[in-house]
Amino acid sequence: MHNVKRVDYEAVSQAEREKKLQKIKHYSKLCKVVLNAHKEGVYSTNMFELTGNLIEINPDFYSLWNYRRESVIRMLQAAPEDKKKLSLNELKLSESALRKNPKSYYAWHHRRWMIAKGTVDLVTELALCTKYLGMDSRNFHCWNYRRYVMMVSKPPLKEELRFSSSKIDDNFSNYSAWHHRSFIIPKLLESADKVD
Repeated sequence: MHNVKRVDYEAVSQAEREKKLQKIKHYSKLCKVVLNAHKEGVYSTNMFELTGNLIEINPDFYSLWNYRRESVIRMLQAAPEDKKKLSLNELKLSESALRKNPKSYYAWHHRRWMIAKGTVDLVTELALCTKYLGMDSRNFHCWNYRRYVMMVSKPPLKEELRFSSSKIDDNFSNYSAWHHRSFIIPKLLESADKVD
């Protein structure tokens, strides 16, 4: 996020660095296991759970998300009646990833992919966007996702215009909010032309 300072490397103790190094080694080992399983075409419950655990640690590893999507597709083919439950679990995972990194391309994309499956509550998705834009109003990943949800759910355009205007009022140099607004205004004009 903007204006968040990173911890100075020199300020971290040797013991803390060693502990972190052990975590990295363990993570790397687990990633190799998952990537080998993917290469071999293994789509087990254990691998599915492991991809979720690894994504929660590092939400920016696209190969894990791809493997996970392939697993979800197979699970849906095997048990279509579990679609709603599986969708909710995937949304929880991606939200957990977004808490770790609110600008994760892959987590936002996964949510978009889940919307395409047809079981996602779009009002909840707009509320999620509002929440994340409240934390960082210049998060263009979230703005892009909001536009996608908006195109699918078709919320009142005037409300979206008010929302983007409020973010511009908060920070005039919020180019993401300006871009969102530039998407809404032509749609408002089109709808006004249809009424006339």
